[in-house]
Formats: sequence, structure tokens, C-alpha cells
Amino acid sequence: MTNQNEDLFAQEESEREETLGPILRAAREQKGMSIDDIAERLHLRPSIVKDIEADCFNDIASSTYARGYVRNFARIVEASEPQVMACLARQVPSVDEHAMQSFSRKTSREARDNRLMLVTYLIVAVLLTLLIVWWVQKSELLSGKDFSQPTVEEIAESLEDEPSPMLREPEANAAPETALDNDAEPAPAVNQPQLNEREAAVVMAASIAEQDSSSAMTAVNQAIDETALESTPNTPVDAVKLAKSANGLTALEVSLTGDCWIKATDATGKVLINDLKKSGKTISVTGKPPFKLVLGAPQVVSMKLDGESVDMSQFPRNRVARITVPVQG
Repeated sequence: MTNQNEDLFAQEESEREETLGPILRAAREQKGMSIDDIAERLHLRPSIVKDIEADCFNDIASSTYARGYVRNFARIVEASEPQVMACLARQVPSVDEHAMQSFSRKTSREARDNRLMLVTYLIVAVLLTLLIVWWVQKSELLSGKDFSQPTVEEIAESLEDEPSPMLREPEANAAPETALDNDAEPAPAVNQPQLNEREAAVVMAASIAEQDSSSAMTAVNQAIDETALESTPNTPVDAVKLAKSANGLTALEVSLTGDCWIKATDATGKVLINDLKKSGKTISVTGKPPFKLVLGAPQVVSMKLDGESVDMSQFPRNRVARITVPVQG
């Protein structure tokens, strides 16, 4: 009988055993405070205060936070501290130090990883921006370039494969001078001093022509005509032409309707033109024929040799052309 009474007493004691929720709620109501008042004092959401009074600690981050909230709650409502501590030991056991350190290390590692990812995203964004800027600038440069014309580098490479013309000594003018002396009877002869004056005039005009002046051919003709008139006013036109042939120089005129790279040499190997010429240019030079020319864009070139046009239709478009004028039989 005595044992049965003890069991019933122990069962009643366990049923009457209180938990944190009812203890804190009773103390709060006794103080006349609401859930919102407690939440404001603890700087918590009202829902967390309700969970504490309902003995629900699952939504709280860790048991350490839960124990701190309960202690502060009990201090505000002046609940029995021994009773609260006993309930805490039973309902919210404290975690060991190792678990707390693991949680702290995990939090620190996550924060460090987040910072690293942020820096990585920033670097990738900068690289993408630089790539876009480079692509836009490249597109603008390529849009203004004419790919139909061969580049200077391509023309230079093609010229490297071509053997350099052998320099030849200019032929002596003895034969033309002899011819002039032999023809002295049928026509007024051009004497040696007069011929030298004409040669000087032609050389002077040729030096002017190398400056790409469109009036170079006119200067040559005027220099020859004026010299002939000053020396022998009554010299026939045939004598002037004879003097030109005696000098062995031929006038070459090149006109452009577009940009073109040109290299021109005469029979002596002298380089008359070697440059990229712009559209609208007219270049006039003189030298000993035949002339050898390399044209980067023959379709934009028209030529005259001593005033006579040279046929350029035989050369393909947009390809480097090598020309020898006049054509040697």
C-alpha cells in the first residue's frame, strides 16, 4: 500500500512539473506586460517570444541563442532564476565548446567564400567590359578599311621575289650627234652647244617632274621649246623632235582614280616612283625606256607614254600587275 502511494505521488509530481513557457508567461502576465513589450525589450520578433512561451525552440538558430533569450526574458519579468535555470538544463541543454567553434569556423568560412566570389564576379565583369570595348574599336577600324586593294605589305612581299634590275650605263650620245652632223646639209643642223643646252633643259624639267606635279610634262615641253627658240629661232619642229630622241628620254604620265601603290624604274634601273599614291593624283616622270612598273591596283590607273595612252584593260582587277612599257618586240 505504501509503495502504491509513493508511485502515485511521483506521477503527480511529474505531471505538475512546469516548463519554461508557462513560467515565463505567468511572470509576464503578473507584470502586466504584453508579448510586444517583451519583444521590443529583447529586440526580437513577437513570433520568437510566442515560441519561447510555447516551449518551441526549433526556429532559434542555436541553443546558445535560445538560452540567452530565456535568461533575458526571465530577468525582465523577474521570474524565479533557480526554477528557470533548472528548466533550461532540462529543455535547452548547452552545446559543447567544440560544436560552437565548428559553427564559428563554418560562419567565417562562408563569409570568406562570399567575399571571394564577389571579387571573382567583379574581375569577370571588368574583363568582359574590356573585351567589348576592344571588339567595338576593332570593328570601327575594319569598317573603314578597303579590302579590295592589296596592302603595302603584300606588295612589298611580292617585290622581294622579283630580281632587281641590272644597272646599265647610259649609252653614249655619239651616234645621235653623228646623225645630226650627217643631216646638216638637207636641214639646218643643231650644233653641239645647242644640243647641250637642250639636254640641260630636259634634265632640269625631269627633276621638277619627280615632285609629282601635274604640270611636269608642260614644264618639259616649255623648257625644250624655249631653249630651241632662243638658240635657233628658225629651227624646224623636226629638229626639236630629233633633239628629244637624241637625249633618249621618254615622258611617262600616270593618272589615278583611286589609291594605288606604284613602283616605276627606267631602263637604267633608276627608281622614278616608289610610294603609295592617293586618288586623283597625276604623276609625270621622264626616263630612258622601257619602263618597268609594279601596280598594286591596276584598275584605277591610266597611263600615257609620250602622250599616247597605254591599254590597261588586259590586267585583272584587285591583283598586282607588272608592266613593261613600251612593249618590247
